[in-house]
Amino acid sequence: MHLPIETTRGCWWGAKCHCTFCGRNADRVDFRAKSPARAFAKFESQADRWGLTRFFVVDNIMDHGCFKSLLPQLAASANDCFVQYEIKTNLRRSHV
Repeated sequence: MHLPIETTRGCWWGAKCHCTFCGRNADRVDFRAKSPARAFAKFESQADRWGLTRFFVVDNIMDHGCFKSLLPQLAASANDCFVQYEIKTNLRRSHV
């Protein structure tokens, strides 16, 4: 079982260059993200509260700041979380 969780709202790509295929956020593409510390605390508190460590992130797009902050924190977490993100295809090998 995966627990849905949200770390951002809107779409940083759509705010820059609105996609024609997406259809999401037609009128609300403003991108905002939780701080890495706040997002990490949310994962930890939900894992503790529900006893689950499998998360499905429901963000429209992943914040690229996660690669240097949130994801390393989650990888080192004592909760040993499995996190599934929807990502844009412009990632580099170093991101993966």
